[in-house]
Order: sequence, then C-alpha cells, then structure tokens
Amino acid sequence: MSDYKPDKILWVISKDYIKELDFDYIETYSFNRFTPLIQIEYDQLSKQREQGRLLPLSMKRFEELKNLYNGSELLIDKNGFFHPSSVKMSTFKKDDPETLHLKQILGMDVVEWLAMLCAPFYRDAVVFYNSSGQIVSVLNVCLECMHITTGNKELQADFEVYDLLKKFFLKNGHRVENPDYFIMDQFGDKKAKFLAERDSKKNNEQ
Repeated sequence: MSDYKPDKILWVISKDYIKELDFDYIETYSFNRFTPLIQIEYDQLSKQREQGRLLPLSMKRFEELKNLYNGSELLIDKNGFFHPSSVKMSTFKKDDPETLHLKQILGMDVVEWLAMLCAPFYRDAVVFYNSSGQIVSVLNVCLECMHITTGNKELQADFEVYDLLKKFFLKNGHRVENPDYFIMDQFGDKKAKFLAERDSKKNNEQ
C-alpha cells in the first residue's frame, strides 16, 4: 500500500512536468495485462465467440476474463493500493542513463499534440520516488490512445513522445501491444519532409 492518492484533474505540458519533478529513483510497471497463458486462453475464447462456437460455460469464462481489467484503472488506486495485475519491470536511480533518457523524452517540446477520441487503456507506468522511498508521482501511460495521466494531472506531450516511450518500455521488458508499430514509421517516404516542416514550425514558435 502507498500513501500516494490521485486527486483533482488539471492539464500540464510534459516538459514542465518533468522539469519541476524532484525525485531520487524510478520504477517501471506493467499492468492491466493478462499473463501469457491467460492471454492465449482469452484469444481462443474470443475466436470461438466470433465463430459462434462458444458454449454457455465458455461464454461465462470469456465474460469473466473480459471484465477482469477495464483499462481505465490506474496503477495505484485512490486508497493507495497497487493494481493486482501490476508487475515491477525495472528500477533506475535518478542519474541512470535510462532515467536521463526518460527525462529527455518527456522534456521534448510539444509541436504536434494529437487528441485521440478513444478511451485510454492504461498498461504501462512509471513511478517516481524520493530518497525516503515515498511516491512523489506516477505516470500512467496508454500508448495506443496516446494518453498520459498522473491521476491528478493530464499530460500534454508531443505525439513523437509516445513512439519513444514505447521503445523505452520495450527495452525494459514490458510486453507492449503492437511492438513493431510506430507512428513516425507511417509517414514512409514523407517522413524526412514531415520532420523538416515540424522542426521549422518548432523554430518559428520559439
């Protein structure tokens, strides 16, 4: 159990958030994910359901698994408890290269911010601790809907941040969905032109 409790919602730019955050070390967590064996079971039941071959008992099991995690839950609830599905994946001190890289990612200027219409499904998180081991902030991340929340702050981040966060989580053992899909790759041959126009827009705003 933790003393950290989400409260009122407000918006903050990711660059300002990480710049003002005082912490000693971080932990990354994977949550709201089935274990590999349960995922296989769920996929099989889902396929049978699509084919109309799901028996009543199997349908009950399918509904149980479907409702097990709703995705809107955060890593730490209002009572300070970690989500029952949470698995700690890594720990890094403040001056570790991985932490410095994370700070660099979150410190990117917001040039293009995409507001997705889908409801976020949080599966990855970063917990920030002070030197006494107390939680000072938690980032709950939905890579698919490009959404980050602390529970009391919604972060505005450049859309490229989510590609970089995905690579960060993958590198540190998270079973991220669609691991080979990156937003920037969708530009194909137009990627270089897009980045040039993006840099120009960034320079004009400074």
